[in-house]
Amino acid sequence: MRTSGRLFKRGPMSGQTPEKWFILVYRLADQKVEVKPFDDRLSEATEQYAVLESEHRGDPTTEVVLVGADSLDTIKRTHSHYFVEREREDVFAELVRLGVS
Repeated sequence: MRTSGRLFKRGPMSGQTPEKWFILVYRLADQKVEVKPFDDRLSEATEQYAVLESEHRGDPTTEVVLVGADSLDTIKRTHSHYFVEREREDVFAELVRLGVS
């Protein structure tokens, strides 16, 4: 598992306590990210982070990151490399739904 060496990263709200916490579980093999929101429950997020980190220890194909921000949209901007493929899939699905070819 690859981690930044810190439990969480501060983004644009640096110096402030984030309002919401998220665990990102990114699987390199299929470039999918699973987002686990914890709202303002840092203690619960920290406990779950420890469990997930332990489960994926030694797995170089999975990254587990605990981040805080004011919203998931902010996380998608500050950690966009985790969401690029998913956004492409969402755009493609929307085009298919609209019948655009």
